[in-house]
Amino acid sequence: MRILLACTALLSLLCFSACDKVEGCTDPSSLTFNQDATLDDGSCLYFADVYVGNYSAVDSVHHINIADSSLVAFSRQYTFSITKVNRGAVTLNGFNNNTCSPKATVTLTTLDLQDPMTDCEIFNFVATFDEGVLTYSYVVDTNENIAVSGVATWQQ
Repeated sequence: MRILLACTALLSLLCFSACDKVEGCTDPSSLTFNQDATLDDGSCLYFADVYVGNYSAVDSVHHINIADSSLVAFSRQYTFSITKVNRGAVTLNGFNNNTCSPKATVTLTTLDLQDPMTDCEIFNFVATFDEGVLTYSYVVDTNENIAVSGVATWQQ
């Protein structure tokens, strides 16, 4: 009789624990992590997802001629897109006026190029991301002192 009661109690416990499956995002590194979820339903959203889309960029380019210390400044407009590579990484397709497509790692408010000199020869890249606006600055050529600052806005 005790064995039968023990088996019944065990089966009941297993049944109730199996029935208490809570669907949601089970990855703690996700923005949509649900600590109560026991069954991943594919709803995880990552920092990189926030950046995905098409952007319209306006750059201010500053070129200082070292020989005569003259400054040449101009603006340029172009579009580029950001695609997700994995959880924390993206690619900027057609960045720097369509000259390169660097990869970047993503945090909640920043976008950091992973190895910018390989693809674009970009140095000292600094970027912040806030409500659909990516603000950035970088140096293209340290020998010729060409600096770029820009703002890219997300397009729907």
